[in-house]
Amino acid sequence: MIVFYVLFALYIAFVWIDYFRMLDIFKKTSVWLIISQFVLGALMVLPILAWARWAPDFHFVQEGEDAGSVILHQIVEVGMVEEFLKFLPFVLSFVFIKKYLEEPIDYVLVICASALGFSALENVLYFMDSPGITLASRALFSTVSHLFNTSLLAYAVIRWVFKNDGTGGFWLLLCYLLAAFSHGIFNSILSIKNLMIVTAILFLLVYFMFVVNWFASTVNSAINKSPHFSYQKYFDGNELLKKLSLRYGILIAAAVLVTMLTEGFNSGLLVLLYSTIGMALVMSVVIFRITRLTLRKDYWFPITLSFLIKIRPHRSKGILFPRYDIMGSSIAENLLHRHFESPSDITPISTRNSYLEYTRLSLMFDKIFIEDMAFFVVKIFHNQRDGAFDTVLIKDKQVGEAWYGSAPIIALFELPADKKTDWSDLKLNEITFIEWAWMGEI
Repeated sequence: MIVFYVLFALYIAFVWIDYFRMLDIFKKTSVWLIISQFVLGALMVLPILAWARWAPDFHFVQEGEDAGSVILHQIVEVGMVEEFLKFLPFVLSFVFIKKYLEEPIDYVLVICASALGFSALENVLYFMDSPGITLASRALFSTVSHLFNTSLLAYAVIRWVFKNDGTGGFWLLLCYLLAAFSHGIFNSILSIKNLMIVTAILFLLVYFMFVVNWFASTVNSAINKSPHFSYQKYFDGNELLKKLSLRYGILIAAAVLVTMLTEGFNSGLLVLLYSTIGMALVMSVVIFRITRLTLRKDYWFPITLSFLIKIRPHRSKGILFPRYDIMGSSIAENLLHRHFESPSDITPISTRNSYLEYTRLSLMFDKIFIEDMAFFVVKIFHNQRDGAFDTVLIKDKQVGEAWYGSAPIIALFELPADKKTDWSDLKLNEITFIEWAWMGEI
């Protein structure tokens, strides 16, 4: 079974490395650079094994039976040690690889590749010791936690290198301590005795609804700060969503099948139940968030202790009818980038009382943010002869039916008369809805 365990662990790592590669949209990071950091990260498990073999009774903090001592032990003795070891390959190899690190996403990828290598070898050791439900647990939660926590250190590094505001050392220490704390909390959820599986998964759901935003902020900031940034380059969030969901489905199916073959049908059913609940409650939320990234040139997303879901009053119905929004941009918003600086058709959803009246030629040429909401600035040409045009704003539809076939439905907004050419200080209450439409490629 060792071959299966190795392949299973490598496939988990591949899922996440390919996720990064799909987001590396401007200039691809060297594959060999990623592989080398992955291998170095895996080797960082060896000091842990040496500690367990030659100094098993040495502890920084002794783990007791109560929840408080469990949490403290996991933060200090596990979180601080493992987060340091996962970051160490980047530190040791930086002088050799820095000439290959051009974009912020390069830094994020190599640091996270080390975390994935560490997690991969650790996974194999756990599988050999206790397969079955461990296969699902390590695939669904542990690898993701390793990755998300180490991404905090990647955030500190890219902030130090690309922002260079004199606070780099402070941020590195802060992010290291936060990663160690988060690591310890995650381990504690899985370590506290007499905690029912469903209860543990609910705790993990709350945990990931916080830490997933750290990861998303890191990756999103890395993309936005690229020296090669262009709104003409974009990623397909829907494709990302489908790939991650399919690949995690494959992991769950493999874990269930192998458990049934090696430990019996009932054990396989337990893994299936655990995986289904975990996928439905936790991983679906994680995957949904990390595919909703916002392309915003030169913008840093801060690391905050913010919850995944934002609750805000409904515009027309007030506070008694709140809206629940998941942080990040919609898939439709990112798909609209395919029209950026490319002549496109724009067609009204209904021609009744329509400003457009019929399909017009349009050109998207800017993206702006009004009170953190994204809008595209578009020229709509009167005809194709004299070149006259109106400048409007468009935004993807947020509620209800949001697609016209495979094209996002968009709202057209009229700019105020005094801000047709300068929209730098535009407010939401200054724009006026015109109609619904959709854009198509010529």
